[in-house]
Amino acid sequence: MTGVSGLNVVKVTGNINLNNASLTFTGPADAVFIVNVAGSIKLGGHGGIHVGGAVPQTSLLINMTGDGKLIDTHVGNDIQGVLLGPKVGGQLDGAFGQLILGRDFTLLSGGQVLGCECPVD
Repeated sequence: MTGVSGLNVVKVTGNINLNNASLTFTGPADAVFIVNVAGSIKLGGHGGIHVGGAVPQTSLLINMTGDGKLIDTHVGNDIQGVLLGPKVGGQLDGAFGQLILGRDFTLLSGGQVLGCECPVD
């Protein structure tokens, strides 16, 4: 998906299911993407959700608006930017820019996170 300068809002009313594929957000250096996902994110094989072109990773926010175990990723997957899901859990493996998730998730042994805002009991 190619965006323009400034704010680009993408609404996904269903699920994101990628197997050996990537969803890439490109545009100029001042493009900002907010991706509102109502359903789940399931990644298999290699690939993930990326930025491209001049867009920095910090300009991508994936906002999961659902509730429950809605994310499932595997070794070889990566999600750049910020993954926000205060009511979302699931199993995470692969590489992530930053996570802001609810309490019901498992970071598997191969998972790598650059930053995490996670509740601690």
